[in-house]
Formats: sequence, C-alpha cells, structure tokens
Amino acid sequence: MTSQNTPVQPPLLAQGLLQILAGQAKAAPLLGDLYEEFQQRAVSSIPAARAWYWQQTIHSLPYVVTHSLVIIKLLRYTTYASLALVPVLVAFIAWLSSFDQFPTGVEQGMQRLITGQLPGLLTESAIWAQFPLALTEVEDLWFLVHPPALLWSLLSIAMGWYCYHRNRTTTAKLTGIFMMLIFTPYLIGKLYIFWYTPPARQVGPVLAFMVLHICYSLPPLACLLIKRLNLLVESRHE
Repeated sequence: MTSQNTPVQPPLLAQGLLQILAGQAKAAPLLGDLYEEFQQRAVSSIPAARAWYWQQTIHSLPYVVTHSLVIIKLLRYTTYASLALVPVLVAFIAWLSSFDQFPTGVEQGMQRLITGQLPGLLTESAIWAQFPLALTEVEDLWFLVHPPALLWSLLSIAMGWYCYHRNRTTTAKLTGIFMMLIFTPYLIGKLYIFWYTPPARQVGPVLAFMVLHICYSLPPLACLLIKRLNLLVESRHE
C-alpha cells in the first residue's frame, strides 16, 4: 500500500520512450492520463501498476510511431540518403561496361555477378580501387538506356503516383508500396538467377534490368515520399 501523499513515479523508461517518439508537446496529454490512472492503481499494488503502465505504453506504440514527428523526420532523412544510391549504381554499371573481363584481383566478382550478388560485389575493395580507371574508359552513356527497365519503371511510377493521390493511403502504406515497386524487379531477377542459373552471357541483361530499374524509379518515387513526409512535418508543427 502507498499513501496518496507520496506518489510513485511511473516507469521512467516507458515515459521516455513515449516522449522521444511522440515529442514533448504531443506526449504530454497521454502521459498525464497515464500518470493519473497509474497513481490510482499504485494504491493497491505498485508492481501491478507498473505492469499496467508498460502494457498501455506498448499498446500506444503503433499509434505513436505512425504519428511520430521523430519517425517522420528519420524516414525523410533516410529517403534523402537513398537517393545517393542512384549515382553509385550508375557508376557501377559504367564500371561493368568498361571491362570485357574482370581485372586481376577481383576474380570473385565474376561469380558474384553471375549469381546476382550485387550487394557483395559493391563491397569488394578491389573493385573500388579500379573504379577511376573504369570511369575514364566510358565512351558514351548508351549503357544507361534499357527499354524493358524503362517501361517497367514507368508503370511503377504511374502506380506510385496513383497511390500517392489516394487519400486512404497512409504514409506507412505508401512507404511499403514504394519499396515494393522499386525493389521487386531486383528480387525477381535474383530468384531467376538462383533457380535457373543461366549462362554468364544471359546474366548481363538481367542484371542491367535489375539495377537500371532502381536507377529509373527511385528518384521520382523518393521525391513523392519526401513530399508526403514534408506535408506531415508541416501539419505536426501547426
């Protein structure tokens, strides 16, 4: 039992979690209601009151996260950062188009290329050491034109535009849809290479489709998502 003159503090970690995610101003009403109920329950049992407080905090997380200004800003910065992937992929395609075979020191790159392990290929230090030489060997930019990837990207952008203008599409759903539209061809290409293990000469067009689709579709869809996130940030400040 505890006296009403000596109030018990709710779990500090739970309070801090709500304050960080929702922000001080938005969390204040929720924390106030939880505090009053917590004090009433603490009169009978402090452990039970703390367990109840954590239960309410966990139940509030889905709503708090989807309306959190901190999460919205973090997602916006992440989207900005994802745009840096485009020039990296373009430079990587230029690197691939500049050599008929992998230079000495990156023999494993051919195996990674054939199996569609692009993330592993991008992490090989030997490849990045050859990057300046490869870029100087590029004679034109026609390697960036891939009609199938361009057509698929236009369809993806049109679908993203439609979802963006639907009032019922939440920001969380919009983010998931955009990620699916951007990376689904890459995943399909990886599955095709894994299951059918085509000859090396057939892997190149598949990889070009996988990578160039990301280059084509990521910038416009990222800009739409950033626009939606900016509107949310402005509405939270009003």
